[in-house]
Amino acid sequence: MKAEFRKFLTVRSWWATAIFSALLAVGSAAAASFVTLGLAEELGSPEALLPGDGAVSLYDLSLQVPSSGIVLALFVLGVVATLQVASEFTTGTGLFTFSYAAGRLNILWAKLSVMLVVGLLLIITSYLASRWIAFAVLNSRGFGPGTGGGDLWRELTAVVLSAALIISLAVGMAAIVRSVTVSILVMAVLMFIAPGVLSAFSSNDVAKTISRFVPGSLVDAAVDPLDFDWAWSMSDAGLSNGAALLCLLAWSCLALSGGVLCFWRVDFRRV
Repeated sequence: MKAEFRKFLTVRSWWATAIFSALLAVGSAAAASFVTLGLAEELGSPEALLPGDGAVSLYDLSLQVPSSGIVLALFVLGVVATLQVASEFTTGTGLFTFSYAAGRLNILWAKLSVMLVVGLLLIITSYLASRWIAFAVLNSRGFGPGTGGGDLWRELTAVVLSAALIISLAVGMAAIVRSVTVSILVMAVLMFIAPGVLSAFSSNDVAKTISRFVPGSLVDAAVDPLDFDWAWSMSDAGLSNGAALLCLLAWSCLALSGGVLCFWRVDFRRV
């Protein structure tokens, strides 16, 4: 694990991109807070309902602002995780790495451990910073939820679990695909393209149901602070936070199982 951590710090593009993910989360939340503030000044009351959606109030929207950049940040962290694994095959460094390793699976666990430590530290820091900035901006005009808005530890736990599962999914998927380009493309499909395309067919019940179980949609549901519920439940509005996390767990377990199988069976001397 020490060797993998040193490698992570040595490759500038890896740690720089990981830090960029945190800045992206904070920047997205800051931008969303100013947009929400402009909408608040236009509507004039925190209890006012948003135009075109009679179920969501301005106060509800303000609670969602801190997590507005989480999906994008987790995608970037997922990209870094795939680079850590897939680059061993793309660049050929796997010949050296796997030759001197005590066990092939040890490398996979070391890479996963490094990404979890780095990724979770960054996502925790960025979420806390996003929450502070968003609520400070909104509260400056009296439209925010105040310092006690939402449940910090409950929401932070959901964000941390989502990050851990997405990173695990990315590592497992990269171990299966073993191509940087294809791995990043698959992450983009799972996090953005598939949810967007399927949502365009929301009138179709099958497409609507499938869209709820795509990782990008699952992260959105898992970190949603409105009507937070750890229990398994599914309604017309979507999955509960607990249900979304369980589905993400299934995705990550499936990907990691495939990655473990590939690392166990493939002869890396022929990479």
